[in-house]
Amino acid sequence: MRLGPGDFAGGALPAWSGRGAASVQEALARIDDLYPGAGGAPEATIAVQRVTGPDGVVSWTVLVPGTQSALPADHPWDGRTDLELMAGEADGATAAIERALADSGVGPDEPVTLVGHSLGGIAATALLSRAGFAERYRVSGLVTAGAPTGLLATPPGVPVLHLETPEELVSQTDGRSAAENPRTRDRVTVVRSLRDSAATSDRAASGSLPQAHAVSTHVRTLDLAVASGDPRVTGTTDRIGARLDGPAASTVFFRAERTGS
Repeated sequence: MRLGPGDFAGGALPAWSGRGAASVQEALARIDDLYPGAGGAPEATIAVQRVTGPDGVVSWTVLVPGTQSALPADHPWDGRTDLELMAGEADGATAAIERALADSGVGPDEPVTLVGHSLGGIAATALLSRAGFAERYRVSGLVTAGAPTGLLATPPGVPVLHLETPEELVSQTDGRSAAENPRTRDRVTVVRSLRDSAATSDRAASGSLPQAHAVSTHVRTLDLAVASGDPRVTGTTDRIGARLDGPAASTVFFRAERTGS
């Protein structure tokens, strides 16, 4: 279901709806606005942004938030979907993302960047791992934050960035530590211990699962990783970020609803 300004708690779409993201960090930070408590969005809201670059190429960015109900809900952003994704079974979240792409009119040759937090990161990676999806869409990048993705394969040539902290625990629910995630030329995992950080806010977050898992914590992890100048990180963010911004942008918001039993 497409959403309008009146569907948001504040009566307006997020302020960034009409402009592209200047960086991977900015794109990831926007996911906070898709959570009911933070941005006033309805539950199970995903965003699909269309950007026309300076070269005239149309690109797309899909923002996918995480679990919003531990119990089965009227939408697929719930604990049931988490289990389905981890088991590799059919699920409502990936189906909703595919419907949103189709309804937005994404063309097969137009670059698509997927950005997901928690459940959203699992769903985005699961989609990319499916041969049929990669054949229908030209995926130009994947970013996940706080998502257990170590058991999922991604196709060569697509830049992939995973952000994890040991204190948020969620990333390790697939039985893989960050060190065990696949490492390839195209796939990079950034892991940071909050407990060992010099920042008071990080050390405080290390003792709170919600804070350690928060989007803002992962954005700070990426900020620090980029600032470090690590070529593996900057090379990946440069490749992904190349298609996030442009002189013209528009965003459509969708709410996913669970269908069937």
